[in-house]
Amino acid sequence: LLEAGRCFVKRLVVWIPFSCALMVMGIACCENPDEMVTVPGGWFWQGCNPAVDDCYALMDSEHTFDTGPDEILIFETELPYRRLGIPAFEIDVHEVTVSSYDECVSEGKCIPPGTYDGRCNWGVSGREQHPVNCIDWNQAWGFCGWAGKRLCSESEWEKASRGQDGQRYPWGNDLPTCALAVMGGCGVNVETLPVGSKPLGASPYGALDMSGNVWEWVEDDYHVDYNGAPEDGSAWIEPRRSTMRVIRGGSVHDTHSRELFLRSSNRQAAFVDEPWLGYDLGFRCCRSFPD
Repeated sequence: LLEAGRCFVKRLVVWIPFSCALMVMGIACCENPDEMVTVPGGWFWQGCNPAVDDCYALMDSEHTFDTGPDEILIFETELPYRRLGIPAFEIDVHEVTVSSYDECVSEGKCIPPGTYDGRCNWGVSGREQHPVNCIDWNQAWGFCGWAGKRLCSESEWEKASRGQDGQRYPWGNDLPTCALAVMGGCGVNVETLPVGSKPLGASPYGALDMSGNVWEWVEDDYHVDYNGAPEDGSAWIEPRRSTMRVIRGGSVHDTHSRELFLRSSNRQAAFVDEPWLGYDLGFRCCRSFPD
């Protein structure tokens, strides 16, 4: 929505050039792709919220891989639902773009992403402001360090996505629509869009594309649930690091069950050097405030 040269994002107003009227046609407001927003310190609710989800629902037989529908909870990895306090931090407004990643590659500090799949954005004309994808965890980690930032912890990512009160999606509890998220079934040919193309889907703090477009790597090793997880918002890292890390946010390629995958509490796992899901994977960075 444009008025008097301003770009209105839910709960966030940013002064930008009038050219951002193109946003409504799917061209992102990305004059500053490295922009960050502050997520204030304090308490928030993490995990499956029983007020908005059936957190103890059982998988149906179609999705249980012969283990039996009475053995697997749909949201088991998001339990227990817990309240924890974390320090203030900053998070990128946008997923890291092809253009931004190219700067790191040009300086010889980052490894170029893969181009093994037609869905990879690297080197494709016209996709400079799309999220960089076909990227593994080490490449994401390296870029954030080069940029003077770091990968977000899983807890930081979730608070930035849903706010304090355990809402289901970045925009609230209403189901996803094509106006809110870059997701399958919206006439986008199962391709990413430029970052920031869905401003109505902004999180409570103004972060964009926290649901959809590409999955996002975070720092944490993957664990099957939150039992034993840190209570201070820091990343859950084993002394001997796992070969799997947490990914968050869902993607445009989640054409089935997208209502589940795009939830802010949804968490999945991917191998550090994921060889087959890379077209689905991107990232954004966080930054701590000085002590």
